[in-house]
Amino acid sequence: MKRSKKIFVVVGVLFIVGVCVMTYDIFTRTSPPGSKKYLKESILPSENKSTGEQDSTYAPADTVGVTGTSGN
Repeated sequence: MKRSKKIFVVVGVLFIVGVCVMTYDIFTRTSPPGSKKYLKESILPSENKSTGEQDSTYAPADTVGVTGTSGN
């Protein structure tokens, strides 16, 4: 095998190993979809129980101009 072909094979193998390592790292840090039991509670902001106010980061959707689907 020529020197350039050996270098190409070594770089290719290192690239594949690097991609596999990064893939394993990502899979260990994430959870599969649907595995979290209380997902809606973690997404929707809770109301402030002492004052009854909502979180300041929550902005209700603007529904002006939204029409129902009548199947026309």
